[in-house]
Amino acid sequence: MRYARSELLRLFIKRMKIFRDLSTVLPSAYRKSIATIGIFDGVHIGHQAVLGRVIRRARRLGEKSLVITFDPHPAVILNPRNAPPMIMSVAHRLRILEGIGFDICWVMHFTKQMAQKEAWQFVRDFLVVKLGISEIWVGKEFRFGRINLGTVELLRVLGKRYGFSVYQITPIQSGKQKISSTEIRRLIEKGKLSKARRLLGRPVSILGTVIRGESLGGKIGFPTANLDPHHEAIPPRGVYTVRVVLDGKCYRGVVNIGIRPTIKRKRKQEITIEAHLIDFSGNLYGKDIELLFVKKLRNEKKFHSLKMLACQIQRDIQKAKQILKR
Repeated sequence: MRYARSELLRLFIKRMKIFRDLSTVLPSAYRKSIATIGIFDGVHIGHQAVLGRVIRRARRLGEKSLVITFDPHPAVILNPRNAPPMIMSVAHRLRILEGIGFDICWVMHFTKQMAQKEAWQFVRDFLVVKLGISEIWVGKEFRFGRINLGTVELLRVLGKRYGFSVYQITPIQSGKQKISSTEIRRLIEKGKLSKARRLLGRPVSILGTVIRGESLGGKIGFPTANLDPHHEAIPPRGVYTVRVVLDGKCYRGVVNIGIRPTIKRKRKQEITIEAHLIDFSGNLYGKDIELLFVKKLRNEKKFHSLKMLACQIQRDIQKAKQILKR
């Protein structure tokens, strides 16, 4: 039997165990794990260097691999006005972490109360008592505890006290540039998707839930899925060739991000994300789909009639097919 690549991935990816309840203590089968901790927004190639080493280390030692992440981003609680737009939602992040091969993920619900914990309290109460880790791998700039007073050096001191090892990983660079989630967000929002793709190590993508729209696409012969994105870093307005991941299968598609200027409205139109799946027919409402951006086709444009718009959409679809065939 032959499988598509997406189906093969599903066959070989084991299910990652996810914990969210801070009152829980990890079962004995998951203790002594090899851990890492961070936001990992975007799970870019710099993150992947850390994550990959943790997984390989755990497999060599015959232990579980554990990734600790946060929801929401601490800045949302501590400095909401300056909180960065997220490259991906927690759900999207978990999908990628599972695909990488982690055994366990602990999603910490970040609160003001947690932010007030002293560094040593965070280590004792969480890393030692609840998780029982044997090793933790962190980046050079890792900070933790109240007002970020905890450093890698302090973590090593506490590790010796509580019986776990600490390993520091040097950040990966792209040329002379440090790879960061902040830079990738900027590239996505500026429409520099090829550069963002290189730093992510995969296509820029949007994960969201299909919601009901005005069904305009269906009326002109091209039904679309209106997407409510789970995160905030969105490419600029325009029409793009995409691959659409739905229920583990991949479809060809075209997506429009914009205000639909051809449609006359009395009030200002909010930006929408509408995807047409070339190879799909059926009901998508309520489903989560992922759009993987391949190439921008054109800027959004106002047409004199819906008929002219339909003709342009047909040309967009034909061009997208050619691009995806290559």
